[in-house]
Amino acid sequence: MISTFYCPECKNELILLDNFFLCNNCKIKYSFKNGIGSFPVSIVQNQFNDKIRKLILKIQNTDYNSAIENFVNENEEFRTSLTYTKYDRSIDSIFHCIGKSTERCLEINSGLGNKTESLSNIFNNVFSIELNDDFLEFQKIRFNQKNCKNIFIGKSDIFKLPFPDNYFDLVLGNDIINSILKMYNGNALEIQNKLLKELKRVINSKGKIVFGIDKNLSSTVQIKKYNLKNKSKNVKQSYSYFQNLFKNNGLYTKSYWVVPSYEKPYFSGKIKDELSLKWFFTNLENMVGKQNLSFKKQVFLSLIRKINYVFMQKLLEIFSPSIIFCCGKIPIEETFEDWIERDTNYQNYTMISRRMKIFFVLLNKKGIPEKLVSIKRYGNSFPEKLENLERNYPKMNDPQKRAWIEEWFSGHSLNPLNLNEVTKAIDWLAEFQNNSKHSRMKKNDIQEEIDIIKKGLQYVNHGDLNQYYRWLEDYRKIIEGNEIFKTAIHGDFWITNILINEKSKKIYVLDWELFREKGNPFLDFLTFLYDLMSMTEDNPLETFKKNLKGEGSASNIINHVKLMMEEHFGFKIEIKILLRYYLIRKMIPKEHEMKGDIINRKQTKNEPTLYMKMLDILSK
Repeated sequence: MISTFYCPECKNELILLDNFFLCNNCKIKYSFKNGIGSFPVSIVQNQFNDKIRKLILKIQNTDYNSAIENFVNENEEFRTSLTYTKYDRSIDSIFHCIGKSTERCLEINSGLGNKTESLSNIFNNVFSIELNDDFLEFQKIRFNQKNCKNIFIGKSDIFKLPFPDNYFDLVLGNDIINSILKMYNGNALEIQNKLLKELKRVINSKGKIVFGIDKNLSSTVQIKKYNLKNKSKNVKQSYSYFQNLFKNNGLYTKSYWVVPSYEKPYFSGKIKDELSLKWFFTNLENMVGKQNLSFKKQVFLSLIRKINYVFMQKLLEIFSPSIIFCCGKIPIEETFEDWIERDTNYQNYTMISRRMKIFFVLLNKKGIPEKLVSIKRYGNSFPEKLENLERNYPKMNDPQKRAWIEEWFSGHSLNPLNLNEVTKAIDWLAEFQNNSKHSRMKKNDIQEEIDIIKKGLQYVNHGDLNQYYRWLEDYRKIIEGNEIFKTAIHGDFWITNILINEKSKKIYVLDWELFREKGNPFLDFLTFLYDLMSMTEDNPLETFKKNLKGEGSASNIINHVKLMMEEHFGFKIEIKILLRYYLIRKMIPKEHEMKGDIINRKQTKNEPTLYMKMLDILSK
C-alpha cells in the first residue's frame, strides 16, 4: 500500500507495510504505529508534557469529552486549544495569503492540533509535524474523535521533512523561526537558514509559508552571526532582521501587523498600507468598545493617532506584539486578497476575524470604509465572483456561497453600560420581532422544544436531573400561560454583534449565520440579557452573581431591559425562570450533534461548568 509520506533521504514515496514504512530505493524502514509516522530526528532532547500525558490517561479511563471538560476547568491555559474548534480563529492569518489551490497544507510544530483540525476544513489534505510525543498521541485521539479523515500525523526532523519537492500549497509555521533555536544546537543564523531552505523546498511554485512571529521584535533576544572575519557577533531579531533573512534565502515576502497576536489575529493588515493603519487605530475603540480598553491602551491610542504614517509604521515594526510574514518563491500574488483587489478595485483594507467568517473592510482613497467583503472560514473553494448582498427581511441570512460583498455600516460596538445605546438595541430587536411575527406558539411547539432539551441533558454530566426537569416545567407554564408568537430569530444577538452609528444612532447587527425565519422570541432577548449579566466585568461568574443581587455595574440597565421586555411581551417577566431555561439550553449539545450521534459521553459526575454554577446561583 502506498503511504502519504516520502523518504526523508531520497524523497521517493514510501510503501506502508503493517507497522512500518519502507523505502524501496534506500531500503530504509520507518516506524508507523497507531497512525503516527515516525522519522529520525536530531533535536537536543525529546519533548514531553506531563499534563497532556495525564489528560490522555483520563481519556482512556473515562471518555474524550468528559476528560477534556475537566481538564480545561483545571488548566485554563489549554481551553482555546481544546474547545470550540468550530469558532477557532487562530488560523485566520492564512487568509492574507491563501490561494485558490487548497490541495495540501503542512503545519509545523502543530501542538495539540487545534489549528490542524481547522485547516482540515479548508484543505483537502493536511499534514501535521510535531516533535512532542505526548502532543502527537493526543492529536491521534483528537482526530479520531472528530472523525478527521484527511489529516496525517508525523514526527520528523524539520531539516529533513518526509515530503517531495514542490508539494504544498501552504505551510503554517507560527513561531517556528524562533522556537527552532531551542530544538537544535549550533549557530542560530545557520539553523534559521536551514529551516527556510527546507520549507522553501516543499512548497510549490505558487505555495506560501506563513510565519507568525511573536513578542516585541526589538526585544533583547540576540543571535550569533558570523562576520567576514569569521568572528561571532550579536544581532537583534528585529523586523528588518527577518525581512533580510527571508530575502537572503530567496523568498519574496509580504508583512502584516496583527492585534492582539498571531494566535488571536482578530485585526490585521498590511504594514505598508497607510490608510488601513490610520483607520484601524482611529476606530479601535469603536470596534472593541472603550470600556474594554485599559487606561494605558487608551492613552497609547490617543498618542498614536497624532503621529504621521512613517513614524506609525516604524512604531509597528518595533513594538507590534506580533508580525505575520507571508513568504513565497515568487512575488506574492494570486491570493484571496489579490482577488478582492481585482474584483473590487479597492487597494486598502483591514481584516477582521469573526466567529465563523473573516471580514475585509474596504477603504476608499480617503481612508473611509465603503464595502465589506465576507468569507466563510471553512470551505475548500472560492466562487468565481463576489456576490453583492443586500439584507432585506426575510432574506437576512448569509448566502450559500463562500464569499460576498455588501455595503459597510459605519458605527461602534454597543456599550453595554450605556443606557441609551442598550435602549436602542432593545428597540431594534422589538421592532424586528414585531415586523416578523408568525403564528402563536402552541403546546406541541413547547413540548417539542422541551423534548429536545431533555434529550440533550442525557449527554451532560449533571447533578440532579429532576431539578432541571422542574425548571423546564416552570418555563412551560410561562409560555403556555401567555400569548407568545413565533418571530424571526437572529440567533446570535450578543453585544459584540451590535453596532450603533454615532450620528444617526441607527443599529446594525452583524453575523446572521444562525438566522431563522421563525422561532422562540425569547432567545435573542435572553442572549442579550445573559451577555449583560455576565460579560460586563472580568469574571463572568462573579459578574453574574453581583448583577443578580442588584450590585453589579449593569444592574440598573438589566432592570431597564426587563421592563422593556415586559412592555414588548405584554406580561410580567420572571427573569430567573427564563435564565434557567436559557442556561440549560446552553449546557446541551446542538441538535444536529445529537441527531448525528456525534457525542459519546459516559454519565460520570464531573466538576460543574460555568452554566451549572450559574444555575446553582439562580436556585438559591
